[in-house]
Amino acid sequence: MTEVEALLRPADAVAESAPARKREFFRELSRSGTGLVGAVFLLLVLIAAVFAPLLSPHDPNAQDLAVRLQPPILFGGHADHLLGTDQLGRDLLSRMFYGARVSMLVAVSVVAVAGSVGIFLGLVSGYFGGLLDTIIMRFADTQLAFPGLLLALIILYTIGPSVKLLVIVLAINGWLVYARIVRGLVLSVKSAEYVEAAEIVGAKSLRIMTRHIIPNIASPILTLLVLEFARIILAEAALSFLGYGVQPPQSSWGLIIGQGQDYLTVGWWLVAIPGITICLTVLSANLLASWLRIYADPRQRERRFGKQLDALMEVKA
Repeated sequence: MTEVEALLRPADAVAESAPARKREFFRELSRSGTGLVGAVFLLLVLIAAVFAPLLSPHDPNAQDLAVRLQPPILFGGHADHLLGTDQLGRDLLSRMFYGARVSMLVAVSVVAVAGSVGIFLGLVSGYFGGLLDTIIMRFADTQLAFPGLLLALIILYTIGPSVKLLVIVLAINGWLVYARIVRGLVLSVKSAEYVEAAEIVGAKSLRIMTRHIIPNIASPILTLLVLEFARIILAEAALSFLGYGVQPPQSSWGLIIGQGQDYLTVGWWLVAIPGITICLTVLSANLLASWLRIYADPRQRERRFGKQLDALMEVKA
């Protein structure tokens, strides 16, 4: 079969197995450029977080005042501390590895909790409507009246900062975005012909929502999950920087910046290195989200299909 014929085959005639879909996914990702860069960087951060005890050259909490405020090796530092040391002589590279572990744990946990609750409430609100929709949306509107970061600071200050409470607070602030966006998406596809056909043949509401509605709104939801992951990274870093997030002896990127800000003139790397890492992580998540939106959106895939077909036809001509 020629390349043109392969492209011209109907979608229903190319039902792919799970391994084939996986191969297609990674093939498309490898060709994406910016999406691949974002995915690779996030993968490296995830590896650093998971294998922090194995990758860290030193104990992240071990203090040695004899080597305090050593610069990174590229700026005249010692090979024992590749990224330098902080004001207490702790190895910055080790603290960055363990900081990645805490930051990733918080971000993934918040996205999982807030995403599950928000998607469920948005799905129920948009599909059933009526009084249930009014109650959920009015509750969301009421909570939106309070600034999210300020509300988080008040709760953390009143109860006391901890990683578990930080996850809960950020999840409370995060479910609103999922609920409102999913509700709007459900309303846009609720009147589609395939949904009405499923209702006519007597399909139950749960089946309609899980088999017909969710797959057709998966693209924007997937993009939203990745974007919210990036937002939570920033929110956790901000709260930890202010002293109301992750607490010592634990380490996070925001906490490292907060502890190093007083030594900016003599130890700029204590702020620059974790700050750049946060920026690159957020940028990578945004790049990956942009690619996922295009890959998972049937309309975008149709446009890409058209471009590929035109290119092949020109080659054949």
